[in-house]
Formats: sequence, structure tokens, C-alpha cells
Amino acid sequence: IERLGLNYNENEFLSRIFSLVCRYESYFNNSLELNEGYGMQSSLTRTAFEVLNKSFEVTQEMFASPFNCYFSTFCSAFIDTDIYFGSQGSFFNYKPKFGSFECNPPFTEECIEKMADRIDILLANEEYPLSFIVFIPEWLEPPTPGLVKMNNSKFLRNSFILPKGKHQYITGAQYLDSRREKRKPFFYNAAHNTKVYFLQNNLGFEKWKPTNEKIESIKKSLILSEELYFPKKQSFNSSEEWKSKKMKY
Repeated sequence: IERLGLNYNENEFLSRIFSLVCRYESYFNNSLELNEGYGMQSSLTRTAFEVLNKSFEVTQEMFASPFNCYFSTFCSAFIDTDIYFGSQGSFFNYKPKFGSFECNPPFTEECIEKMADRIDILLANEEYPLSFIVFIPEWLEPPTPGLVKMNNSKFLRNSFILPKGKHQYITGAQYLDSRREKRKPFFYNAAHNTKVYFLQNNLGFEKWKPTNEKIESIKKSLILSEELYFPKKQSFNSSEEWKSKKMKY
């Protein structure tokens, strides 16, 4: 509340929190057996965001929620419930002209492809520096359309791969009581390679150049540092594998 500069009204605040929880629990498929939707709202670690802010002046996430955001403003799926907590609405309606942003979209082929198209449209504006650092699964069997589009984008300045089993995300269920979930909270071991893209217009590339030194700092920020609960035996090389397994986040 203090961070957003809101006037505090307890009843109003609690009502908005209730609406928020109901919305996301419905979205996540509120089942202790499946919890299949929580992967839709996984996020980078705090250390990773600190590095992105320091090295690339990233100040906003393009796919987040009031529960998992790092920055005070962000884009999210549900502006009606999220706007009171800093949401700027959907990324697909957002029109930034200047800035450096992080994109970690829900891991679905459709959303990733739509995001790739949207980033290309935004980067066509050369008036001000603009940069997007994108984190998506490296699904290669077959390659997902969004991945192919970003590989071939004229705005691609650099990219690298984080190998599966060697880096971590924060679960989308981070706001839940870990005793209820009967598991260790927060971190899980990535079950797929993650491809990281630096998509920038000319001025953005000049201002936030993705040097090897900066890339190494991002890699180090996501290296496993906790005892994680995601089963190491599971791995996914395509979106079809991802969909076909009941992932117990």
C-alpha cells in the first residue's frame, strides 16, 4: 500500500484482496492434486531481477501479477482486479515508447507467438531506446512458432540458453501457505532449457548492449541455490510434452 501510494481503507483493501485471490485461484485450477495452472505465473528470482535492473535498467515486467511482481508496476492478465496493485493492464494493449523491460510470458505456444509479434511491432519505433529481455522454454520438437520468429527477428541482438536442471524459477503459487501445499515454497528446478532473447531497437541496443559480461551475470543469478522440490527426472522438450504431463508444481 505504501509502495503504491494508496489511501488505506481496510474494508476496501480486503475486498480487493479477496477478489484477487478468487480470480487467480480460479485461473490456476484450485486443486491440491493438480495445481496445473501455477506454472503460468512462475517468475524469475529476486537476484535475477536485481541483475536485470542493474545491468539493463529493467524497471517493469510485461507478464506478472500482484502476487509475483518484483517491480511496483507491471503488466498482467486481469486489469479489473490487478489495477489497484500496480497493473498497467495487458501487455498486448500496452504501448511503451521508451524503456527496458522483462518478458516471461505464460508458457503456451499461442501466447509466446503473440508476444513475439507484439515486440516486433513496438520495436519498429526508433524514436526512443526500447529493449525487451525475453525468457521462454526452448521447445524444439518441433520448434514453437514464437521461438522461430524471435530467432529470425531483425531486432535480435543476442541470445543464450540456460540448461534444464541447472536454473530455477519461483512458483506461481508463492503466495500460498506452504503447509497447505505440503511442499517447500518458492523455488522449483526448471524442467526445460530456457532461451533468453535480447530484442532491441537501434537506440536500445546502443544504450543497453547485452555484453558477455552482463549475460554471465544473468546466468549466475538463476543458478540453483536452494534444495528444490521439482522432480529432476521430469523434462520437457516440446509444448506437447508440457501439456500432456500433470505437473505438480
